[in-house]
Amino acid sequence: MAMPVEEIQALADAVAEWRMQEYIALPFCCLYVYYILTTMAEEVRIIFPQRWNRGKMLYSIIRYGTLAHISLQLGRDYRNYFSITPTVCKVLYITYDAIRSTGYLECDFSLALCLGALLHANWMQLVGIVTLSCVRLFPYESFHVSLYSDIITRGFHS
Repeated sequence: MAMPVEEIQALADAVAEWRMQEYIALPFCCLYVYYILTTMAEEVRIIFPQRWNRGKMLYSIIRYGTLAHISLQLGRDYRNYFSITPTVCKVLYITYDAIRSTGYLECDFSLALCLGALLHANWMQLVGIVTLSCVRLFPYESFHVSLYSDIITRGFHS
């Protein structure tokens, strides 16, 4: 059964639009990697000597989590010629989603802290702001945890 010409044209338009989005997103990824590489000397001079605390951990997760997200996204979402087994594909999916979710949570948390500082919030108000900022991710994450447990209990061999 042949596809109508309209459906073929709609599919061709969708693929062309998807490729255009790739061509727009890839330079931004390259720009971020360039930014990381050019500011590495300043980071070694300023951030590395600091002792480990919550701020340094938050900084590191946001900075390098974004880099991990970009590298996993390039391997997963863009055209490549990798030969990936189903097991590796499942592991890649879980890793990508875990890093992305951690990055979202860290960004929401740091934004809530900045908003609390901007509003001169007291302790209870800050807890409310952080809760409202971060709680929107929990239904999404609980779905993914159940999905991951289903993948793990069935095994990576299916």
